[in-house]
Amino acid sequence: MLAIVAFAALPDGAQADEPDVSALIAGLDSEERQDQLAAIVALGELGPFAEAAVPKLAKFLSGEDLVLQHEAAIALGRMGQSARSTVPDLLPLLKTDSPVLQHSSIVALGRIGEKSDEVLSGLESFLTAESAYLRLAAANSLVSIGVDGEKRGEVIDVLIDELNNQKITVRADASYALSRIGEPAAMPLTKAIAESDPITSIYATEALSGIGSAASGAVGPLKNLINSENPQLRASAVRCLAAISENYVPEVASLTEDKAVPVRLAVASAMGEFAAVSPEEVVEPLKTLLQDPDDSVQIEAITAAGRLGSQAGPLVPLLVDDLMSSEPARALAATDSLASIGKPAVDALAEALNQMQSRALALSALSQIGPDAAPATPRILDLLDEADGDLLTEIFVAIADIGKKAGPQAVERLVEYAKNPKNERRAGAVYALGNIGDADAVPLLKQLVNDTSEDLLPLAASYSLVQLKPDDEAVASSAIPLFIAKLDHEVPRVRVELARMLGEIGPRAAVAKSALAARLSDSSPDVQGEAVVALAKIGAIGPDLLPTVVKLLESPTPSVRYAAAYALGLAGKSASEVVPVFVQNLNSRDEFEKLISAWALVKITDGGPKPDESVEILLTGLQHPEPKIRAGVVDALAIFADRDDVTEALRQHLETESDSDVKAEIEKALGSK
Repeated sequence: MLAIVAFAALPDGAQADEPDVSALIAGLDSEERQDQLAAIVALGELGPFAEAAVPKLAKFLSGEDLVLQHEAAIALGRMGQSARSTVPDLLPLLKTDSPVLQHSSIVALGRIGEKSDEVLSGLESFLTAESAYLRLAAANSLVSIGVDGEKRGEVIDVLIDELNNQKITVRADASYALSRIGEPAAMPLTKAIAESDPITSIYATEALSGIGSAASGAVGPLKNLINSENPQLRASAVRCLAAISENYVPEVASLTEDKAVPVRLAVASAMGEFAAVSPEEVVEPLKTLLQDPDDSVQIEAITAAGRLGSQAGPLVPLLVDDLMSSEPARALAATDSLASIGKPAVDALAEALNQMQSRALALSALSQIGPDAAPATPRILDLLDEADGDLLTEIFVAIADIGKKAGPQAVERLVEYAKNPKNERRAGAVYALGNIGDADAVPLLKQLVNDTSEDLLPLAASYSLVQLKPDDEAVASSAIPLFIAKLDHEVPRVRVELARMLGEIGPRAAVAKSALAARLSDSSPDVQGEAVVALAKIGAIGPDLLPTVVKLLESPTPSVRYAAAYALGLAGKSASEVVPVFVQNLNSRDEFEKLISAWALVKITDGGPKPDESVEILLTGLQHPEPKIRAGVVDALAIFADRDDVTEALRQHLETESDSDVKAEIEKALGSK
């Protein structure tokens, strides 16, 4: 499930094992201050996995070294609920004369989340502190712990006031905290944008954007802002209207030719959020933006078109023109957008293969489209007669990604190509044969396993044989050492595919644990993602690797976070320590992160905690365009098959589902009731 996820600070090639907690705890007893400090910081980095260090870390809180006190408080905060026993030790720091210790204690108490009267009153006392940083930290911690009623109103009032702060970082943090509060903060924020100065209104509007549809009451003032003389306000209002609802396309589109570049940039970005509206409402504004006089607006419009998916089909001719641009940023953006548009772009991309300057990018887009790009296969194969070097690799990768739908014609041509020792990059043809999955290629592949005339040929032949004969123990046994030996290959795509294949081999590839663990710090996010999923599939995510995998949930690359969440879900109950992280991620702004977190939460805990929230999020996944995602969602929903709302939703979806595998999952889930 979720295998379509595209896919730490260790040096490349190093083992990804975490430092020994016991050794770090011993470092706390060092007579050298620097050793103690280093141990405290390292233990904090491990978070809840260093729970055994909590008692000794707590002792530093009552010491006389301000730096060690501060770092110990921060470390304990990072351990979350595992450090609940230290709350009595943290509370006295709130009463010290040091703003630094007060701040670190406030932050730590918020992260630990203990909702006692003493903690709440201690934090609330800082809502009127002289220091804006202490006021903001207290408000943020109270938001994290959770306060209701009058107290929540006080927190909101403090944060609204901080939107006026002269310090940009304070305003930004206050805006984010208000968005975390959600609907209860919507009305005060709406009032703020109507009554405040432009800068405050901008930050209030950004907070409303984070609240999304629950901020619908702000639409009236936002419509007024799009007529403001301040371009930043107009841009912020556009972003907010797009975040609240898809009902405001006309209002957003009215600024398509605004005189200010930031406004047109905001409009271009917003258009990409309107995938559910009728194409004619978004296509015409985007046509204008794709021809905007400003390059940055054009590129933003290209990217937005891709987010609309197949709905942006009428824009394909303009995007193909951009694909042929001599400006790399524009051409690459067009490649990604055409790939996202998918099937409606295939014919135009096949035509673009006739132009020398656009061949590589067109092949890349067709490769990303995958099986739906099958109609372009004959033209791709024709290129074999005139291509060499890297373009050959692009051709083979595209055919491989089209896969089975490339058909017998592709198999015949690839076998012919791979047989001829005079042809270059035969390994690419062999790799593609495995992805197409035609058993007629097996005799040739067995022959090429021992052919060392080309560096990657034995590796590609072994890879494809495993694809074609997954249950053959002899094939897997001979392939696994070869895959492990090449997991550090200089080409990222090779590392990606080998990690993926080791995962597909499953527990039989357990010997690859160390090599795959080293790839968790790979320079390529795609490799990191495939490696972490492979580790889960071979059953290797245990206590030693769990901290490293959890760190990937904080990766700046979304696909790595998704892959780590998927891997932890596959790990099941052995990843139970991560449940609090997934509970928190149910409130993520990233819709797919919410979906995969709900899936992982259900898989790890067999339904709870937060079952109602998980079900609500999973039900939205039934509409995901990727069948594998929908199948995985149904598999998770099956746990709740005794709930009437889930049963009814599955029955309704069964009537419209087009994919046979997803249908089978739904019928299986309904049959388990």
